[in-house]
Parts: sequence; C-alpha cells; structure tokens
Amino acid sequence: MAINRMKLKDFLVFKGEFTADFCPGVNVLIGGNGTGKTTLMKTAYSLISQPAKKFRDLNTTKAYCGALV
Repeated sequence: MAINRMKLKDFLVFKGEFTADFCPGVNVLIGGNGTGKTTLMKTAYSLISQPAKKFRDLNTTKAYCGALV
C-alpha cells in the first residue's frame, strides 16, 4: 500500500488544514522540534494498521486521529 497524500485538520500541532503529498519511493521529513513530524508518522501508521471495514463505517471528516481519508 502506498500513501500518496494525507490531509489533517485541527489535529495536535496542525491547526487548520494541512496537506502532505508524498512521492513514490522514500520520503524524508525534515523540521524542527514540535513541527509535527512524529504526529504525521503516527497518523499514517494508525491509518494503515486499521482494518478497511472500519474506515467505511466512519464519517470521513472524523476518521482516525483527525486524519481525513
């Protein structure tokens, strides 16, 4: 599975809407302390580790960890 894009809205350090676009292959997250690198990775992990059925049962604007899917 590949994640091409993640959108977060008002989740932890991400105030307002935030979109991260990923390229095929390896992506590197660079930033200062408290800018959301770990938050982004934990959100991605929680999204791919959940069974697909759970996502179909959710309102997509209220998906896991505030991530829009």
